[in-house]
Amino acid sequence: MHLSLKWALLQLVLPAVAVASSHTSNSYGSVSSEDDHLDMLRGSRIVPPLIDSNLPSRTLLQLPVTPKNYDWQKSVIDKVKKNNRIVVCGANYGFRSWIQQWYVSLRRTGVTEIVIIALDQQVFEWAKENIGEDHVIHFDLIDDQEVVGSAHRWRTKSYVKVVSQRAHILKPIIEMGVDVLYADTDITWFKNPWEHIPNLDTPDQCDYYVQQEKSEVIGDYNCSGFMFIRASAVTKLFMQIWEQKIIERVKKPGFFTDQEELNILFEEIYRGSRKGDVQWKDFKACVLPSNLFPVGVHYFFQRNKKSPPKGKEVKLSSDCKLGKECLGYSWSPLDKPDKKWAKSPPVIVHHNYIKGNIEKVARAKKFGLWLVLREDEFQ
Repeated sequence: MHLSLKWALLQLVLPAVAVASSHTSNSYGSVSSEDDHLDMLRGSRIVPPLIDSNLPSRTLLQLPVTPKNYDWQKSVIDKVKKNNRIVVCGANYGFRSWIQQWYVSLRRTGVTEIVIIALDQQVFEWAKENIGEDHVIHFDLIDDQEVVGSAHRWRTKSYVKVVSQRAHILKPIIEMGVDVLYADTDITWFKNPWEHIPNLDTPDQCDYYVQQEKSEVIGDYNCSGFMFIRASAVTKLFMQIWEQKIIERVKKPGFFTDQEELNILFEEIYRGSRKGDVQWKDFKACVLPSNLFPVGVHYFFQRNKKSPPKGKEVKLSSDCKLGKECLGYSWSPLDKPDKKWAKSPPVIVHHNYIKGNIEKVARAKKFGLWLVLREDEFQ
């Protein structure tokens, strides 16, 4: 059978043309991937090796139409938002244990302007029952049961179906005129993020904040698993172009993540073909500091100036080219949290840079990051 006949079609339900961990960075804690970027630490190419071209390596995306339930989705967001802001994650049913951790740790910081974006019917019903229907909207982007019920390993076929959704679920919210903080579900919160995003609500604030992965330079493989986007004409344009890049890339064979397309767009605006274009003259993107918003490599690994013991080294790959983090350091996994985090706790921890959900949960417990939930915190 021709490959194109094997690809499933994914029906979008918002007026947009999603959401890696990890990574994406992907974490895509559902839209976080369950498997993450440890391989990307070791690799030497920007784009990982291609998946077997005879496999249905990804779901094709249809151009969306205005959904019948658009007004309902907007009404939920309008009811929840504070200061015209919301915090969102995109989730499939396979990540519901991480949704619990994500939601409760965020609520403990005092944040209540939370929206869970259900990507399948099962997680929508589950979230309504366990979190409350006032905090859940349903995009129904996924109907493949393999994808719905699993926490996916990084770079698998089902992972790709989930990992390309961020732009599709965030763009409509930006078009509503609402500022959005997106976070993969494999993130633990320790502090109120609104109090720690640099220069927020000042003349120096950025239009687009993105998590540092390997480099502090914008567009140098930043992490799309944690982003704050201010709604404006220029960020609406940015989301449209990012979404279109994903749609074009998803038609081609081989593994990819929306994070790659995001960084390609940043690169074009700041150092490439779009630099100097009038529509980007007021666009300002910033990388969040890793001491406050660390990805897994900054929290669960030790950076070494000298080579660590043989078999323990994890080298940064060459997809990070411009920042000081890329200049010859090696990395080795830690057995317990670095003492610096006790002295100065971060705002979040992103649980990427590990492969497999069982391993990810085990590491979270080992580092004391897996919360014990009280009955009054989660139904």
